[in-house]
Amino acid sequence: MQVTASLRYARISPQKCRLVADQIRGQSVSNALRTL
Repeated sequence: MQVTASLRYARISPQKCRLVADQIRGQSVSNALRTL
């Protein structure tokens, strides 16, 4: 399944957001939530 998330007007740089997304990409939901 392919999922796309978008966030507008966030006070976080795209680079920081990409670092977090790269860490949790491919994990199960429970593991991703634990990481966050």
